Amino acid sequence: MKGLVSLLIGVGILWAQTGSEILKKVDASAFPGTSYSLVRQTITTAQGKVREFVIEIYQRDYGRKLLFRYLKPARVKGTSFLFTEEGIWAYFPKTGRVRRIASKAKKEKMMGSGFTYEDISLSGNFSANYQAKILRSEVLEGEECDVLELTPKKESSYGKLVVWVSKTTYLPLLIEFYDPGNQLIKRLKQEDVKTIQGQPTPLKMVLEDLVDRTTTVMEFQEVKYGVSLPEDFFTVRGLEGGQ
Repeated sequence: MKGLVSLLIGVGILWAQTGSEILKKVDASAFPGTSYSLVRQTITTAQGKVREFVIEIYQRDYGRKLLFRYLKPARVKGTSFLFTEEGIWAYFPKTGRVRRIASKAKKEKMMGSGFTYEDISLSGNFSANYQAKILRSEVLEGEECDVLELTPKKESSYGKLVVWVSKTTYLPLLIEFYDPGNQLIKRLKQEDVKTIQGQPTPLKMVLEDLVDRTTTVMEFQEVKYGVSLPEDFFTVRGLEGGQ
């Protein structure tokens, strides 16, 4: 009996996943293949002021290429942002020009939301940008999770992230963002997970900025996977020409 227990323990250790293995599955679960989303974004300030946007989000290459296109309100219609591993670009229809977002500006907030350019550029790229360590297992709102501590491999505005990853779907259900001084500054929750085309998909994201005391809510009104998106759609020329 003792030998059987030792064998089972040994098998458990053999099959235990490392933090980096889990993180790669997080990247794969967040953006499978190509997708299109229609999103309503609501930003509430500390003073209670509310701003709403409607955004189209296109992605391919498992989130390594992202295009955000603003549809509403009318004053920002056509404003677009392109995220690739080579950089970030913005198109503003009032000027009709594309400009590159400088590396030093990545910590700035995108269109007044709680999301910075750096936050968006991490999508689908956690394993390339962070080292992962498993802290513990924990149940979060009824879901068994691995809790990971992520530390940046390169220059970042964050000192670390703590991520609750579902053991079933590998979706990051909760992310806590800490500044370099180890102060918790933001908290992101992914909620209302539904299965769309066989893919578990969070239809609501809530980002709390604990410093500015703002809340940004992303509600996904439409999600399609496996959409046809040509390579040149995610280029600077395509960014301007697609408006």
